[in-house]
Amino acid sequence: MPATTGCAGRSCSWGGGRGYAAAAAERRGGGDAGVRGFPISGRFLRTDRAELVAGHRAKVYSHAEPGAPALSVPHLDTRVVDGRTYLMFGPFAAFSPRFLKRGRLTDLPGSVTPGNVMTLLGAARAEPALLRYLVEQLVQTRGDRLRALRRFVPEARAEDWEPITAGQRVQVVKPVNGRGSIAGFGTEVVTSAHGGLAALLGASPGASASVAIMLDVLGRAFPGRVDGWRPALRELVPSYGAAPPPETLSRTASTLRLE
Repeated sequence: MPATTGCAGRSCSWGGGRGYAAAAAERRGGGDAGVRGFPISGRFLRTDRAELVAGHRAKVYSHAEPGAPALSVPHLDTRVVDGRTYLMFGPFAAFSPRFLKRGRLTDLPGSVTPGNVMTLLGAARAEPALLRYLVEQLVQTRGDRLRALRRFVPEARAEDWEPITAGQRVQVVKPVNGRGSIAGFGTEVVTSAHGGLAALLGASPGASASVAIMLDVLGRAFPGRVDGWRPALRELVPSYGAAPPPETLSRTASTLRLE
């Protein structure tokens, strides 16, 4: 997705284009030193064969392979694109130095600076299993991907499925406790030191995380004003700044059938 910005006075938020967002926050006074992004592409196998699509109307997950990150959990999924229904299987990791699907080949090398190069190198040292997983994914053949698909669709034929690049994801790479580095697979909010720019990196937030992320942005970007907004925020989010009331927990448990 293209980068999007929203500004009010001297404060700006930046979403999408996550590698660009980290660089922008750094230029504006970098509050989270050393935070950087590493791009990973996602590929799927896709079919529009009518009988295969008609026989599957759900999203089915398996377990991630040992040593593989949570985002690699294989799944078979029905998708409708421009009115046409497809069956998709994946994801398979791929690599491009672009921060956006149609970005520049210089995006990743251009983002490396003396201030963050050790963070990137540290991530490679600290995550050998992840590094091994990425290399194994990059050298996979079409036959390897087809064998993975046949765990879900035993009768799958190579001629019915085509490989596609689904998108580009920039993972958060950051220092931890002043030593070592990890690659984050969730959503990360990075703010400049003065709070004037808040950038969203990592996974695209879904409905379950969006509200918490925006409350985090308000607290970081407007620390001197958020207390005055607390009554209004409490009207919108009754549990803001406090534990959820028992009736909310009870209603949630009932809705999700956890009781």
